[in-house]
Amino acid sequence: MADSTQPDFSAKLRRFPIFDGLSDEKVRAIRVGAPEPVRRNTMLFKQGSPANRLFLVLEGEIKLTYVDEQGQERLVRLVQPYEVLGRLELDTLEGQLGTARTTKRTRLLIMDKVEMRRLRNSSEIMRDRLDRSRVIGHLRSVPYFAPLSDFEIKWFADVVLPREIESDEILYHPGDAADRIFIMRQGRVRLQGSGPDYPRWVSAGAVFGDRSVAQQSTRLALAVAETPCRLYTLPDRDLRQLQIKYPKAGWGQDAFSAERVLSLAPLFADLKAEEMRKLSGYTMRIHLHRTQSTIARQGVINSHYYVFVRGRAVSHAEDKEGREVARDLIDEEGTAFGEAGVINSETFELTVESLTATDWVRIHRLDLDQFLEDNPDARERLTIRKDIQERAEAAKHRIAWQQDGESILIRTRRHWIVLVRNMIPILGVLLLLLILYLGLSYFLNELANWLLTLAVVLLLAPVTVWTLFDYLNDFHNITNRRILHEEKVILLYERRSEAPLDKIQDTDLVRPWWAKLLGYADVKINTAAEIGAIHFDYLPGADEALAILDRETNRAKAGVRATSQSSIRKQLQSRLQIGLEEQTDERALIGPPLPSGPYEESKGRSQVRFAFQPKPRDEHEIIWRKHWLGLLALTIIPFLTTVAAFIIFLVVAGITGGGVSGALGASIMFIAVLAFFASLGWMLWNFADWRNDHYIVTDQHIEHLEMRPLWLDEIRKRTSMERVENVAFRRPGPLAFIFDYGDVVTQTAATEGQLIFRYVPNPSIVQQEIFYRMERYQERLKERQSKEIENDLADWIATYHELSNGDHYGQVVNPTN
Repeated sequence: MADSTQPDFSAKLRRFPIFDGLSDEKVRAIRVGAPEPVRRNTMLFKQGSPANRLFLVLEGEIKLTYVDEQGQERLVRLVQPYEVLGRLELDTLEGQLGTARTTKRTRLLIMDKVEMRRLRNSSEIMRDRLDRSRVIGHLRSVPYFAPLSDFEIKWFADVVLPREIESDEILYHPGDAADRIFIMRQGRVRLQGSGPDYPRWVSAGAVFGDRSVAQQSTRLALAVAETPCRLYTLPDRDLRQLQIKYPKAGWGQDAFSAERVLSLAPLFADLKAEEMRKLSGYTMRIHLHRTQSTIARQGVINSHYYVFVRGRAVSHAEDKEGREVARDLIDEEGTAFGEAGVINSETFELTVESLTATDWVRIHRLDLDQFLEDNPDARERLTIRKDIQERAEAAKHRIAWQQDGESILIRTRRHWIVLVRNMIPILGVLLLLLILYLGLSYFLNELANWLLTLAVVLLLAPVTVWTLFDYLNDFHNITNRRILHEEKVILLYERRSEAPLDKIQDTDLVRPWWAKLLGYADVKINTAAEIGAIHFDYLPGADEALAILDRETNRAKAGVRATSQSSIRKQLQSRLQIGLEEQTDERALIGPPLPSGPYEESKGRSQVRFAFQPKPRDEHEIIWRKHWLGLLALTIIPFLTTVAAFIIFLVVAGITGGGVSGALGASIMFIAVLAFFASLGWMLWNFADWRNDHYIVTDQHIEHLEMRPLWLDEIRKRTSMERVENVAFRRPGPLAFIFDYGDVVTQTAATEGQLIFRYVPNPSIVQQEIFYRMERYQERLKERQSKEIENDLADWIATYHELSNGDHYGQVVNPTN
């Protein structure tokens, strides 16, 4: 490693594409050594030796050769000036992939392993450029490269060059030299040429530009990026190596026709030919090389539609006890699943696993939405299953609290007996008035009759309407993510309680004989919180609702187990070299950032409402103060006292003409001045006290901070998102409805029980934001726990590998003159 006195190599490093995009400061900080020029036919390292250096070629050429177990030369790579050698093997267990020799006098810069790791961890850009694991995963998942072994995938991963392409950028013109092929990672490219095959659209997992390279001709078409793209390029000389080694693999043509496969899928069977061509530019082609790869997992939220191409796979479903209830073989091209997910973002109904290497075409819900937005006529030709279509229509009428991808499975009012019960007093009063009216009508004239009738209408009609709306406003909700109870009394009271599905512990059902007869029950849904269980009282169809709740709760918890099992399987396969891990992006197209939370969305709709919010310390934090009515309540009396003292002072000063000869006038003015400054200080104190009290929500925790002015008392209550069991809000009266404030109550599993945000503005948004942050926290927690399991397992496996194999790498061969 070079020390602080090393020469400045930044100008030379700038010429290497691997360092493109780094700032001048970061390039100057790169530590490399510059040995004497290396003579021709010098071995830099041999196949299988430890990988501990990165070689950057300034002049000359290096030949990297892989020799198989029979001593046959199988792969060759020529490393030219301003290319690098050795980055692929940074973390591999198998050492260098080939033997490296100089073919001519060569000048090098050398970076040691410590500096490679430092640079790799310095940014996301350098991670992909030095640690090729994601590049390897992307190439392994491309159907075009299915004939290659895992070793060959690793070999070519060190050759490909990542590129970022902007919209409308032209990649090549007809007649251009065909010096490379293009491997799509994300984005959409249009190929425009002459003949029946054009225009064509390609997207993630596709390869294009290979026909001209394979035929050693010039470009035949125009290639234009219609969206931003991420892709890799592979030099023509390396594709020719594949042609020689696999002459029957069909290089220069598509691995399969995505349009034909899509036309076999039930969802797209009725699309027109032109629409089918365009649709292929919104899809992702996937190759799963390993057997026992999990394509879909029952109970996990799904946003993809899969269409089977070739190979063999199996689908199976389990009941809530984990017993298998259905099993089917998938071996017919065009077999598809995931329609409910791509239309409504529902969970997978089946688990699908590969039995052999398999190919698939996949489309994400957001990419399908983009296709339908770009081609609106195609929407009516989608063949959507009837039950899924009905749920999709219902989802169009989203409720305010409903999140993206959240499906409402049960939304029901209390049993109709509640309305009957509440109407009985009104009917009783109506009956008494009717009797009274009939008894007095003989003695009253016509005008009196009309007045009595009008009184009955004016008294009973509003009460009847209010009672009806009070019944219609209350709902019990079960979604694919949570349970939620809405309680509302118009202009008087509103409460909404909710809990995530994975926080539910058990349910209590009470159903007397008359409830059985009428078809309802009282259900208490318990979480780990000591108080705050959610009650679904007078719940109609309770058995069906509890069955759905039980199913969704099991799915939510099964998803956690499935994620953990999948992580363990991947780590075992990776560490034991049981096939490479395929990697794909979530979407075929590069989409906008993830949707913001409810607070940011509401802020965008109503800037005035949020204009007086405190400034957060970072972008992940939201801070609320109590509603401004709370400030008014604290400051109204001292404010009026201040104004009164000021007016008294002015009045007395006016009477005495500003003189102080009158003892009474002087005393009153003195008292007024004292009262003015005392009440002003009181008002400022209360303002500062209101201003210092904060309700804080971050990605990690919820906090209530109360702080007296002048750094006196401070009370801080905080709870982790992990401890939150359920969240409720309430608006306590007419003023709360008019000015939109209320209390948000967070129930936790900890001893403190509750954390309450009192008189917070827009309490429904605060509640939604907390629930949104809870979901994001749980997702990150699952990822972290999964990674910890992987790391622990990796340590055990790596230790076992070292003990069982010993030091089998040999010694590094240093470059010499």
